[in-house]
Amino acid sequence: MNQKPAPVDRAGPTVLLRTFLGHVRGPGRVRVLACLELHREATRTSWPAAPIDAFAAADFAYSEHAQRSAGLPSVTVRRAATVTLALHAALPHLVADNPTTQAAAGLDGYVNGLLDTVYGTA
Repeated sequence: MNQKPAPVDRAGPTVLLRTFLGHVRGPGRVRVLACLELHREATRTSWPAAPIDAFAAADFAYSEHAQRSAGLPSVTVRRAATVTLALHAALPHLVADNPTTQAAAGLDGYVNGLLDTVYGTA
């Protein structure tokens, strides 16, 4: 039986993830768009597969390190990957600057819900 870890102060992790998502809508937008285009190209041709895979491996490792450093309890490779993939799922909505989608999710609500789901409620 899997037990959820004990709650932790979410201020640090929440700010970290909100900052990341906010960066996507601002100065990091062009880079995210380029990454999304490479992923799209990889569905048609094989040449982007190796660079995308290397980038993803580094991204997962960094995200795991960041989650541990932010003080989240019981960080595992799987939990860190789940948070990372969920954040990546939000990227197209953020760079498209779709106000309806963003208002429906809200960065704070999205980040807090994600952390609650993966690491237990605060």
